Amino acid sequence: MNTLPSLVFDTTVRQRRHLGMLVAVICIWHAQDVLAADACNKLLPIPLQTSLAKFFPAFHLPIADNKLNGRTCPDIAHGDFNGDGRQDFLLNLKTRRGDDALVVIALTHGKGWQFKTLGEFPGEHARLYVQTGKPGIYRRTKALDSPLQSGEMRTMKCPYPAAIFGTPESSGVAYCHIHQNWKHVWISD
Repeated sequence: MNTLPSLVFDTTVRQRRHLGMLVAVICIWHAQDVLAADACNKLLPIPLQTSLAKFFPAFHLPIADNKLNGRTCPDIAHGDFNGDGRQDFLLNLKTRRGDDALVVIALTHGKGWQFKTLGEFPGEHARLYVQTGKPGIYRRTKALDSPLQSGEMRTMKCPYPAAIFGTPESSGVAYCHIHQNWKHVWISD
C-alpha cells in the first residue's frame, strides 16, 4: 500500500495558503487536460473556452456526450456571423445541474470574445441543435400566426451566415447580424 508523505504538520497560515494555491493549480491543469481530450472542445479555441468558463460559470462547455441527428457535436456551429472575416461560434451550453440550455453566439472581438445570448431553454438541452445557415433569405414559418416579437421579422435577407438553432422535427429560429443588430425569423426545419 502506497502512502503519501504528510505535507502539513505544523504549518503557518501562509504556508497553508500556498499549498491551497498549488492544489488549485493542479486541479486547473487536470481540468484543461480533460477539456482538451474531448472531441467537441477541440473545435473551440482555448481562449474561447477560458472566456466561456469565466462568463458562464454555471454552464458546461459543449462535450461529445450529446449526439443528435448523428452529429457528434450538435452543440457547436461556426461561421462568420457578423461579416468581419473572422471565425465566430454558435453554442448550446448545458447547465452544470439539470438539462437547461443557454444558446450563445461568441463573436471574435479584438483579441477576445463578445457574447450574445440568444435564448434560455429550461430542460431542453438534449433536444436542441445549433447549425450554420447560408447567407440568403429566411421567411417566417406559416405555422405561426402570433404577432412579431422584438427583433423578429417576417422575412429577412442575411448578408452573412445565419446562426440557426431549434429542435428536430419542430420549428427553429435563424438569427442574422443586419446593420449592427441581431434580427431573427422563426423557420421550419
